[in-house]
Amino acid sequence: MSSPLEAFRKHQRVMMAALTALSMIAFIFLDNLSQASSIPPGMTVLLLALICGAGLWFVGASRGKGSEWASAGAIIGAIVGFISFYTSGPPPVATTAVKNFTQTDIAELQSKRNVANSFVYAAIRKSGVDPRQNAGFGSGQPDAMVEHALRVYEAHKEGIHLADSAVTQFINDLTGEKLSKSDYKAVLREIGISEGDLYNVLREELEARLVAGLNAPPYGGGGRLPVTQTPEQLWEYFCRLHVKEAISAVSLPVASFVGQVPEPKEPELLAFFEQHKNSLPAPGRPGFLIPERVRLAYLMADFEKFEGKAAEPTDAEIAEYYEKNRERYRVRSIPESGQPGAEATNGGPADAGQPANPPPAAAPAGDGRPPAPALPEGAAAKPAAEQPAPAKPEGEAAAEEKPKSCGEDEPAEKPTAAETSTTQADEKPADVPAAKPEPAKADEPTAAETKPAADTAPVVEPGKSPLDLPALPPLPGAGAKPAEPQYRTLDADLKSEIRDQLLRERTFQLMGEAIDAGFKKMGDLSGGFLGKDDQELAAAYTAAADSLKSLAKELNLEYVETPLLTEEQLSDGKSDPIGMAIDGAQPSNPFAQATSVTDAVFGTTQIYFARRAESVGERRYAYWKIADEAPRVPEFKDEGVRDAVLAAWKLEKARPLAEKRARELVEIARKNGGDLAAALAGQTVTGAADGSAVTVLNPPKFSWMSQPQNVPQQSFLPTQPPTISSVLGIDNPGPAFMKTAFGELSPGEIGAAANATGSEYYVIRVNERDGTGTTPDAAITEKAFEQQFANEGRTGADGRSAPLFGFMQFGLPSPYIMISFEAQQAIEEARRRQFQEKYGVVFSGPESQPTE
Repeated sequence: MSSPLEAFRKHQRVMMAALTALSMIAFIFLDNLSQASSIPPGMTVLLLALICGAGLWFVGASRGKGSEWASAGAIIGAIVGFISFYTSGPPPVATTAVKNFTQTDIAELQSKRNVANSFVYAAIRKSGVDPRQNAGFGSGQPDAMVEHALRVYEAHKEGIHLADSAVTQFINDLTGEKLSKSDYKAVLREIGISEGDLYNVLREELEARLVAGLNAPPYGGGGRLPVTQTPEQLWEYFCRLHVKEAISAVSLPVASFVGQVPEPKEPELLAFFEQHKNSLPAPGRPGFLIPERVRLAYLMADFEKFEGKAAEPTDAEIAEYYEKNRERYRVRSIPESGQPGAEATNGGPADAGQPANPPPAAAPAGDGRPPAPALPEGAAAKPAAEQPAPAKPEGEAAAEEKPKSCGEDEPAEKPTAAETSTTQADEKPADVPAAKPEPAKADEPTAAETKPAADTAPVVEPGKSPLDLPALPPLPGAGAKPAEPQYRTLDADLKSEIRDQLLRERTFQLMGEAIDAGFKKMGDLSGGFLGKDDQELAAAYTAAADSLKSLAKELNLEYVETPLLTEEQLSDGKSDPIGMAIDGAQPSNPFAQATSVTDAVFGTTQIYFARRAESVGERRYAYWKIADEAPRVPEFKDEGVRDAVLAAWKLEKARPLAEKRARELVEIARKNGGDLAAALAGQTVTGAADGSAVTVLNPPKFSWMSQPQNVPQQSFLPTQPPTISSVLGIDNPGPAFMKTAFGELSPGEIGAAANATGSEYYVIRVNERDGTGTTPDAAITEKAFEQQFANEGRTGADGRSAPLFGFMQFGLPSPYIMISFEAQQAIEEARRRQFQEKYGVVFSGPESQPTE
């Protein structure tokens, strides 16, 4: 019997060659085999081709056909590699006609976008230009990244390739040519990239931006005035804000009709689940996709825990604080009417025995009208002081003394003798001296002692125009020495008040110092999470959590970890209070604005990135996101999924029943006519005899849209954007409800419409509407609206925009233009969908919904 080693000795050379080849393959690829997800597709194909080729070469070498067998093995291995690449691994995030985008592709694109934005922020900060002039290249959301990659493909397909000079010009324009070479190099070191890589990243962003601009729809983006804004459109928007109407309505909740829906069969539920499993649930729309969820960990400084640790202020510190902040405690009393220094009201005296507004000696006070021309010398009329006007009823005096409007003609009456002589005096040459008043008699008061009558015209000096008005009287107290400011006395009450203020400030300072230390610790720990796989990340986080817990005990802080929370759960503050805290602007991003923690953590996929937040007057936070679970499609067999599908299916089937019942009630009301309550008397919501009786709602008058008046200012805009008006008793009225109530129904007509979420249907009767009808009041209101619209549409003499159009030179659109933004958004949505259809873009994530 031959030895087992006989075959090895026989084929020693062949086997040693094969072993050497396999060793080389292992040396090159073994390290990547431990992380199969990181192997590029091309390397996978090559690896399998080499392995199969080497194996078959060993088999064929004993038969003298090693080369033939090795070639066949390489081909087979390559085929297997291609098949395994397309049939294994995680599904792509998006499929397109150009290529499929995996999560790795999206991450690579996001990394480039982050580099481009980081350079923009850093360069602007270094150059000192206004940061509001450029907000970077946009977000890193998957849909934006896929569109960006396709834009770059489209640019190269069209032959667009930007040179380095174009990138250099962009940097110069971005920084206003204020970025020095040393600062430029500092920025490169700060973001950790070479100049060549930076130019390649910026080049792609600029090429994509150029192609997007060339294919943009013909309207102004970014809140600018669109091209197509006709007067008819502006009139429609004007009416939405100003025209009000009164309605009567009957509510039909969709949930009341669920009992009429029969039980579905299992295939129906499965088909319904498959149809909506990729959709997020939304009001009026079913969806079973489990939304994105996050976990947070944070250090919290609570005011109550730090309140007793602040140092008690001394009397000297209280006195010093009082002196430094004396103006806070200034006494500002408002003088009462009639006291010295108080302004006179309604012609009352400002002080005892003194006139409210003493006129200057050279200019007697008149009634506010332009002064009449002076009488000529020798005229029969006497000075006003010698002709006191007889007392007349108050109504007559007011009527006679009413000033004429600008350009009003004189009444066609016979002029008096005084008027005739005045006219004759006007026809004389201008160098004729004015008439001198006769001296007063000894027993009559002088003009200086007598207050002129209200209708007396002041004397105009020679050489002055009759239209030269007298100088305004001085304000009360003008020229007087201002009174010394008075301040609160530093008594026991004020000392206690300042003491509490100092203690509060010191407590917040201690809280801030503790949170700063925790924030710094988190920042130091965040570097330990880079370049680690899932198992290593878990170990690193456990160590970091232990370190933060120890620091929390040392600094009187509290360490908290939240469960996985959806955006809705985190934002309501019930699951954890940090969701409602305010995340301030981050030092690394000058464009960041204060926002809620919820918006901050759901706006990025980055984890283990330290941030600060605060709840005003209560708590301070240093926090980071420790887990970000992407939206997930559940299995129908998962716990609770079937029940959710059944409830959504029944609600969906109940909507047509509610709409049908609403149409029935509309026909009944139209036949009976008149008041809606009388027309639908005895009717029930569902139509069943034992159902709930309909209830007629009569909300106050309302307009289609309105501007919030009590919302705090959130932006530079002078007014808040108009929104759908709230209607008392109507649950969430939406565009469809308002379109029916204002656009489809006239006063006296009846119709039906659903609310914004589709949870209720309404029978609507329009009782009255401003500016409509045959009454005189309606005609007056209509004319008033037309006049207001015309006035708001007129451009001023200086060429500035009218209120109707807004002050677009300052970037301030009018409320009517803000309403038109909805149409612009619809255009942008249509453009985005057209682009996706062009390249066959299909996302495997949440189902995108069209804009209404």
